[in-house]
Amino acid sequence: MQRLSYKLFLLLVVLAGALELALSGYHISAITIMFSRQIGFYLFLFILFGILLVAISTSIKDMDLSNAFKLVLTSGAASISGAYTAYLMWHDFKASTSIVFSNFRTSFFLIIAGVAIYVVGSVIMLVIGLLDKREEKR
Repeated sequence: MQRLSYKLFLLLVVLAGALELALSGYHISAITIMFSRQIGFYLFLFILFGILLVAISTSIKDMDLSNAFKLVLTSGAASISGAYTAYLMWHDFKASTSIVFSNFRTSFFLIIAGVAIYVVGSVIMLVIGLLDKREEKR
């Protein structure tokens, strides 16, 4: 089932999930300067759903409806929690005069990149998997 392009996007999603977990120290040091308590919770959800997305996407052998649903649901949860974390960070930055952008820039851009990779990678893996499933039925 798995084409080379599918495997490349799977590798990209796996690397993004591992990178977000490995660099969580940057995120933690960034959120300690923020004033919103919610940021830590949504950051935790972003990293947790990212790891779950890695586990689910690597376990998919055949893209049937249940696997597609799990992929979309997990990718959506990771992306939404990451985007909301970035929104909360930006909102805190704009609302406060004591927060300097350079103090949380790395974390902010890592979260944005992670969200983009999760969305694009999952959509392309879903499309390739469903196209392969359709070709197998012929």
